[in-house]
Amino acid sequence: MNRNSFFLYITVSLAVLIPVPGRFAYGIIIIAAIDFLMITAVLFNKLLVILEFKTLKPVCILLFLVCSAVLFKQLIILYSPVFGLALGILLFLPVIAVLMLSNFFENHDISLTESLKENMSEAAWFSAYACIFFLLREIVGYGTITFPAPSGNVKLVFPSLPYFSPFVFFASVPGGIFLAGILLVLFSGIKRKCMIICRSSELREENNHVD
Repeated sequence: MNRNSFFLYITVSLAVLIPVPGRFAYGIIIIAAIDFLMITAVLFNKLLVILEFKTLKPVCILLFLVCSAVLFKQLIILYSPVFGLALGILLFLPVIAVLMLSNFFENHDISLTESLKENMSEAAWFSAYACIFFLLREIVGYGTITFPAPSGNVKLVFPSLPYFSPFVFFASVPGGIFLAGILLVLFSGIKRKCMIICRSSELREENNHVD
C-alpha cells in the first residue's frame, strides 16, 4: 500500500466506517453496499465508454450511484425493515467509498474484464479491512457478535468477555477512530507484502517465458 492509498483508506474510513453503529451486523450491510455499488458502477461506466458519453460522465456516474444506493436500501428494507430504519441515510455513505476507491475518472480505456479486476480488487481489499474493523469493534466494545436477520440482530455473546465499561470506548466514535488507525497500519503492511509476493510470481513467470 503506497502513501496515497494509505491516506485514501483513512479518508474513506472516517467518512464511511466511523459513523456506522459499532455492530458487526450493520458493518456487513455497509460492506455489501460498497461491493454492490462498485460492480454496478463498473458496468455502467463501461456502457458510458461504449456510448462515448464523456461530457457529463462524472455527473452520470454520481446519479447512477445514488439511484443504486436507493435500490439497495429498498432491498434492505424488504429483507429487514429494522435495518433499513436503523441505518437510514448511512446506506448512502458507500457512494463516497466507491467514488474514492474506483478509477472511473482516469483517462485510459481498458477492457471490462480489466476494469472489473482493478476496481473489484480494490473493493475486496477495503471490504476485508472494513470487515475486520467492524468485527473487532464489536467484540472489544461489547463482547458480542451480531448478524443481520429479518427480525433484527442475531447476537452471539462471548461468556469470557463480560461487559466492561472501559472497553465500550472502542464502540464509540473516538474509539472507532483509534481502532481504525491501528488496523490500517497493520493492514497496510499485510497488503504490501501480498502485493510483493504477487509481483514476484508475475516476474518469475515472465522470466520463465523468456528462458
